[in-house]
Amino acid sequence: MSTRIQRRGGTASEHEAFTGAPREITVDTTNNSLRLHDGVTPGGHPVLMKRETGELGGYRNKIINGDFDIWQRGDTGFTSAGYCADRWYWRPSTGGTGSVARSGIYPEGISEIPGAPRNFIRIDHTAAGTESCYLEQRVEGVETLAGQEATMTAYVKPDAATDVAVDLIQSFGTGGTPSAPVQVEVLPVMSCPSGGWSKLQVRLTLPSVAGKTLGSDGNDYVALRFSFDPAAVFTLRMTHVSLVNGDATAADDSFEPRHKQQELALCQRYYKQLGAGLSGVIASTVQVLFSDAFESKMRSAPTITLLDSAPYIGSAGSTYTGSSSVIDDSGTSKLGFYARVNGFSGLTGGNMAYVRQLTSVFAFDAEL
Repeated sequence: MSTRIQRRGGTASEHEAFTGAPREITVDTTNNSLRLHDGVTPGGHPVLMKRETGELGGYRNKIINGDFDIWQRGDTGFTSAGYCADRWYWRPSTGGTGSVARSGIYPEGISEIPGAPRNFIRIDHTAAGTESCYLEQRVEGVETLAGQEATMTAYVKPDAATDVAVDLIQSFGTGGTPSAPVQVEVLPVMSCPSGGWSKLQVRLTLPSVAGKTLGSDGNDYVALRFSFDPAAVFTLRMTHVSLVNGDATAADDSFEPRHKQQELALCQRYYKQLGAGLSGVIASTVQVLFSDAFESKMRSAPTITLLDSAPYIGSAGSTYTGSSSVIDDSGTSKLGFYARVNGFSGLTGGNMAYVRQLTSVFAFDAEL
């Protein structure tokens, strides 16, 4: 007969009131993990599981582009509500004036922050307004970290003392009759001092989603939101944002960076641009039909936008530039697209064509 070893354990909150003997191991039933005790520290020390280390260790961090390295939409010019840095949504205050931009690009990195990130987002709120003013990332899947203990970490640097609050919002999506969003206060309003970089870190437990109803559109998410006083004028920088499962407060750095190509691929599940080298077939003297398969599947069938009203193409040894070009007809799926673009003249129907410019022509948006 086999021997079974069963260690004593309890929930994450029960562990916080328990001090184990030196070298004792207990089971955290909330996070399905182990804790190693030293006889002194209440709750002991979380033990990293195999799923949190090794080749997939970087995927413990639920935040994508937390170092603000990737800006497919451009580095500046974000003055209204919408996405800016990849995966990050910016909303300036109503009636106020605010903008965000990519900053940093330090070759040596920011030495005051673990991992020395090179980039950060700079938020300039130059005129007071009303209602909400925030920066948030929407993490796909409302079940993410639901009912689990988690740790949020970010680094901020304001020009003057600035109020910041942090919330998590469980959104059950749209379509049908989804449950109402659940907002969890992660960090109440606190004043971040001017000077160097300040570390914001808090341990929390997200509510369970058991018994909730998802919308039928497949766009449910958990949003990590940084809110600012809409009536204030401020400048603030932020970088190295992470949201990981378990208690990571004792870790030197809970960010767990991924390779830059992995990070870009994760971003392009939600947004990507195509241009240089894209091929098509000339449909008429004024139209080109472009089509292509995406290198990786997108989250959903994206919306398509023509980024350049004067696309530059080549065909049969000649070049052509569109004038006031628009998309006449298009279709998209998670796997690829087609788009018929007009505004050309003198084309020969049936010939192949290709994009000659080195900049992007189309944008594909499948953001949440």
